[in-house]
Amino acid sequence: MGLEDAFEKAWDDLRHMNIPDICRLAAVPPPDSKGHIWVPLLGENFAVHLDEEKVLLNGTEEARPDKGLIVLHYLIGAMSIEPTGNLLSFRQLQGGDVYWKAYEGRSIIRLQDFFGERPQALHKAVKGMEHKRSSMGDVGYVITALPKVPVTVAVWGSDDELPASANVLWDDTVKHFLHTEDVAVLGGIVASELIRRASPD
Repeated sequence: MGLEDAFEKAWDDLRHMNIPDICRLAAVPPPDSKGHIWVPLLGENFAVHLDEEKVLLNGTEEARPDKGLIVLHYLIGAMSIEPTGNLLSFRQLQGGDVYWKAYEGRSIIRLQDFFGERPQALHKAVKGMEHKRSSMGDVGYVITALPKVPVTVAVWGSDDELPASANVLWDDTVKHFLHTEDVAVLGGIVASELIRRASPD
């Protein structure tokens, strides 16, 4: 399905859903006085304009299509379940093997290449995101990608015996909120945002 068709289907799905229930299940505030639903994604706030069929960053600037579609799909897939803290690899998701190479390239390898020589830079990268430390890796964090979608990012620096490495793991409930293809896209967004925020100004 192309991007335009995916947006069209997402807006159509939302039009046929109970919006207050969706907000409650997605753990986001009910629509504001203008009817906009606000959804945080990696520390950025996106306004979902149902009437205009737009997703706007901070309510003013049109969102990048990948971020906008992830926000819509998260709302559509919202459920009453809560994260369990049990982690799984992307490969363990349904069809994860199919998307693995693309996912690995756009998320894990990019994080490994950037943070492997500078693991401490991850401390800077998570600022502005909801996060908590993880015991995984030389430096690791559990980051709230979406209100009910935590992601664990861990980086191991290189040494005399081992090369640098990284990993991105998901709560096992992610499969209830997002399709595997969406998780692959979100993994790339996570990597891009962390690298951008850790890069020199």
